[in-house]
Amino acid sequence: PTYSIADLKLALDLIGDGKTTVIEASNNYRIPIATLYSRLSGSRGGNPCGNKILSDGEEKFLIHVIHKFQEWQHPLTRSD
Repeated sequence: PTYSIADLKLALDLIGDGKTTVIEASNNYRIPIATLYSRLSGSRGGNPCGNKILSDGEEKFLIHVIHKFQEWQHPLTRSD
């Protein structure tokens, strides 16, 4: 990209506060309009891996359960 993550965050903050428009932010920070709209709509987040489905606690519990099944000689398969 021709813009920095800091510029993207600043542009989104200014748009959110009503201090600038999407078009002005796009021109000032050289960020594509589509990028700004997708970040504002939430269809594309800042996480390169996508949106999380499980909370951190749920993820840790699931890992714990999987390890227990492996200890009991009952490893889980993808279909489980």
